[in-house]
Amino acid sequence: MKRLVIALAALSLLGTLAFAQAAAPAAPAAKSVRTDGDFVKIILQQGWGDKVDGSKKIVAAEMGDYYFFYPVLKAGKLVGYAWWTRDVRIASHYEDMLMLIGKDGTLESFWVDANSHHPDMISDKGKSRFYGMDYHRDFNDKVDTITGSTFSSYKYFGELKATLLAFKLYVIDAGLLK
Repeated sequence: MKRLVIALAALSLLGTLAFAQAAAPAAPAAKSVRTDGDFVKIILQQGWGDKVDGSKKIVAAEMGDYYFFYPVLKAGKLVGYAWWTRDVRIASHYEDMLMLIGKDGTLESFWVDANSHHPDMISDKGKSRFYGMDYHRDFNDKVDTITGSTFSSYKYFGELKATLLAFKLYVIDAGLLK
């Protein structure tokens, strides 16, 4: 009987500790400390160009200050336009994103904060599935199970697609490319 009381008390204590841990608020996810200069360094490290022309920043004015595009040059020739953002909420953490958009408004390349959560989004093979896409493309990969990565992929895809649409509507169609 004594063993039963001790076992029940231990189970009760474990249950109370598990409930307290589950009810406690999660620690906030760390936010980005990257500067614009850090993003320019990443562009150069990725080999997208050898210069980012900050003096010719294009702002999609209709979208506030979220969509801005910087000309990227390689050997003095325009190769595309860079866009970056900090702190895209992906499930329980934040990611920084960087895109290279071609002069025609298609995705040339992209970079996401390197992490162990989403290795497909940092490998060349995984990223190549998105190269050349424009804002019309559907996300139609077959999904046989839903995981955190499924939601993350949709979130990344949504950010890419929304940025390409903003570039098309508020930069190309607005005649801001010269």
